[in-house]
Amino acid sequence: MEQLIDESQTRAISYMLKYLLNESRRNGDTIRLKVAIDKLMDRLDGEGLDVLNHSRDPYPVDLSKPRKYEIAAFFNRIRL
Repeated sequence: MEQLIDESQTRAISYMLKYLLNESRRNGDTIRLKVAIDKLMDRLDGEGLDVLNHSRDPYPVDLSKPRKYEIAAFFNRIRL
């Protein structure tokens, strides 16, 4: 996507996708994408990007937080 300026943002969005899928499976519920993104962004604001590291890998991963509209645009472009 042309809005993303660094591959670390793209990498963060891929981690966000994995995070949202895992949360949805774990909770067994479905919620609107906007609500899911809002909840995730609130959690990232409070706890930082480490929230996305499910494995708690001790090695730092180069992630940059994308803006909310960039995340929504990414999901909008997924073709299933």
